[in-house]
Amino acid sequence: MTDPRVPLEPATPVEATLPDPHDGDAVDEDAIRALIDGAGITADTDLIFEIVATALRMGRDQTDRLDVKIAASALTEMRAAYRIFAPFE
Repeated sequence: MTDPRVPLEPATPVEATLPDPHDGDAVDEDAIRALIDGAGITADTDLIFEIVATALRMGRDQTDRLDVKIAASALTEMRAAYRIFAPFE
């Protein structure tokens, strides 16, 4: 049992314990930016960039096909849900 009079140490954030997901994992930033520009995307391009870059990294990591299918399905379903509920914001 912990002594209630002794102050607790602050917890270490989970993010601080994880390796940097981009460490040593460069992607062709110019090609991704050209893809985004070519698609006519002008809003939140930094976030779209991260989504595309993460997908490419998953491919390079040789992520298991089932895991890639789950990620693809999740994004597809999220897009559909956002479009359905957008009028109610």
